[in-house]
Amino acid sequence: MGSIRRRIFLLFFASLLVGYAVIATIALSELMGLSERWASAHLSNQLVTAKNAWENAGGCSASKPVFDYDQLDPSLYSKNRFGLLVYCHDKLVTKTREASIPPQFTSEPQIIYHQDESTTFMQGWPISDGWIFASVAEDYLEETEGGVINNTLLIAITAFAFFITLSYLVLITLLRPLSRFSKTLSNDVLVNRKKLNLAHYPEELKSLGAQINELTSQVAADRQAQAAQLDSEKRFTANAAHELLTPMAAIKPEVQLQRSMAKDDAQQVMLARIEERVNRAGQAVDQLMTLARLEPEQTESAYTNFDLIPAVHQALRNNAHWAEQSQLDINFTCPEELKIHAIDESLGVMLDNLFANAFKYALPSSSVKLTIESLDKALIISTENDCKQLPTYLLEHMFDRFIRSVDETTQGSGLGMSIIQRSAQLHQGNVTIEPINSGNRLKVTISLPVLL
Repeated sequence: MGSIRRRIFLLFFASLLVGYAVIATIALSELMGLSERWASAHLSNQLVTAKNAWENAGGCSASKPVFDYDQLDPSLYSKNRFGLLVYCHDKLVTKTREASIPPQFTSEPQIIYHQDESTTFMQGWPISDGWIFASVAEDYLEETEGGVINNTLLIAITAFAFFITLSYLVLITLLRPLSRFSKTLSNDVLVNRKKLNLAHYPEELKSLGAQINELTSQVAADRQAQAAQLDSEKRFTANAAHELLTPMAAIKPEVQLQRSMAKDDAQQVMLARIEERVNRAGQAVDQLMTLARLEPEQTESAYTNFDLIPAVHQALRNNAHWAEQSQLDINFTCPEELKIHAIDESLGVMLDNLFANAFKYALPSSSVKLTIESLDKALIISTENDCKQLPTYLLEHMFDRFIRSVDETTQGSGLGMSIIQRSAQLHQGNVTIEPINSGNRLKVTISLPVLL
């Protein structure tokens, strides 16, 4: 549809062009008959002057009728342009060489066609005992008409350009509140979350502005409530994690001590299961602490410029034991240096969880593909690993917290993908999960706009 501003301009200038085209058509149609009207008007004026001059000289009653051309108005008469002739008692008594003989004695305008295809316009008036005629050649009329048309077109084009410019400036001034409204809405309301000052806007925009201000207030109140709730949840998560660490820290060495003292195989198996569950609970607490640290809204001050590759290598070392345990074939592609602008701690946690998921849930003796590259000014991190076919419900809720398959035996807390997604969101990025090979292979791709 386009902007209102653009549509107003297009509608106005389209109407202006149509109106000007109609006026120009009417004006040109009038100009096309200019020569005949000009000839009639000027011949009439010439005849008035010539008749007065003839009668002042005695007219047909003079002993020797003579026409005194010097008495004619120079602006109306020129021997090179006009012709004059006078008849007394139906006899021609004086004639200029440019004048043509009239076909008949009449006061109606007459047109004479010559053998050389030229045309003469003639008009006559009765005088005492005779007639007086004035004539003008068509080529002179065409010259005059062409000059008038050219001048008229020049004036019309100049006036049109001036009117277009003036109209544009007037429209810009009239539509300035609309532009200011859009700019203020973008900067103050959407970015700085300020209310609109309605005193500077026309009545048509005040109703909309009032609703936007009401919505801004509601959004601010909701954000405050959400921030308070989020802060409360974060404190609860952190406090709960700290409270859980103490008993688990005491349980683990006690279990290990009992395992070292137990001689019965059944007791060894039971204590091993207890230790495994304590380890899983400890990992869940660590992941909860990590997720709590990633919840607060990050600011630009948390971003730093650094090389990502050392963090990648550290994440690989942290999870190498999973690869060794399952005898995985790692296909790793990464540049030697990759400068980024990001939150280093958050990105390190994301890489650690991403590689851990790829290694832990890969089938034994399978291949895992790790790729880190820059594409379209974004950092792309992807992993591919063979895995058990995942159920549909698990794929649909992969980013939910504490989501695990019902038959999952691999050690984990169900928080890894939530942490990866949250870290990506802090960097204005996204995470996609793509099943491959009928769901027997899983590809996870992270795209982050953090490249320098």
